[in-house]
Amino acid sequence: MKAIEIALVAATLSCGRAPSTPSDAQSDDTSDGGARSCSSTVPWQGEAIDVVSSLGDVGLVSDRAGSLHATSRALAELHYVHRPPDGAWSSTTIVAQDVGPQASLALDPDGGIHIAYQATDTLDVKYASLPAGSSTWSFEDVEQAGNLGNEIALAIDATGMAHVVYASDTALRYAYRSAEGSWFPSTVDTKPAITPRLVAAADGLHLVYQAGSKLWYAQRAASWTTPLAIGPGTWPALAVDQAGGVHATFYDAANGDLAYAYRAPGMDWMTAMLDTVGDVGAYTALAIDDAQRVVYIGYQDVGARALELGSLPIGGAFATMTLDTGSTGYFPSLAVDPMQGIHVVYAKGSGALSYGYRPCTTGR
Repeated sequence: MKAIEIALVAATLSCGRAPSTPSDAQSDDTSDGGARSCSSTVPWQGEAIDVVSSLGDVGLVSDRAGSLHATSRALAELHYVHRPPDGAWSSTTIVAQDVGPQASLALDPDGGIHIAYQATDTLDVKYASLPAGSSTWSFEDVEQAGNLGNEIALAIDATGMAHVVYASDTALRYAYRSAEGSWFPSTVDTKPAITPRLVAAADGLHLVYQAGSKLWYAQRAASWTTPLAIGPGTWPALAVDQAGGVHATFYDAANGDLAYAYRAPGMDWMTAMLDTVGDVGAYTALAIDDAQRVVYIGYQDVGARALELGSLPIGGAFATMTLDTGSTGYFPSLAVDPMQGIHVVYAKGSGALSYGYRPCTTGR
């Protein structure tokens, strides 16, 4: 066992998979009176989303009202997918032409929707936005140098400024949008990179990506820090908790394990293997429930082609449960709603999107 002391998750990480029982994914009642304790005996519910998606990230996000927002690359077109609280999924075509395999969605503080994507006809990076209360999407060019944007990540900071990180053939690029609507591109890393994951937090931007066989981390306040190697891995996910702790998960493909890394503010990275049973850990996804003080991790059991959901609560051990089986578990995306319900959207091997959720019920 390896103890990792962190602000959000002071947890003992046991190597291997803990027993999969309903109570494993819940945290104890808090004494501060500010958070409910959710009962995980509530069964998971699931449904198909009436969208056929080419395999790729969907970028699930929950807003302050509990509505869910995601993207889908359906028949090579870019779709915006939405579900109101206790409502049904709907899909809107945003770009009716071929787009790249990845798109990234983020919400601004007012609830406006922003999507970054690649136009495959020009291989340029594009940006679409829908202001809160509007029904009209607007479109902009981020950078038009060509051979850009096959891998892409978008974040919106607390001021509403948009930030995009994207891959080129030779480097990892970054651009931000000024208040006047102009884009300013620059280079983060001169190494070719894939799977960037970008988060805007109170202390600036946090970025994880793969270059070569390693995962790299960089942070930006006024400028980007020199990229730091976390370790060998692929399929990263990234999240930042309310205390400023940075969490990353990734697939240790050489050993077939699910890996987790944590970095407290101003400290070095600490890593541990969370699940080592079989070949597991591809397509990782992260969501943090700060109120419950739980880190949720979605990933694929590669050998079984199954979707797994892991939970890492404060003071507890990592535990996992199987959510779906049968050639599934591709590109999961997680979100926690304002009532601490947990939601997941993922793709089956056919490309069809599925959705699962578990509401937070106190059980009292």
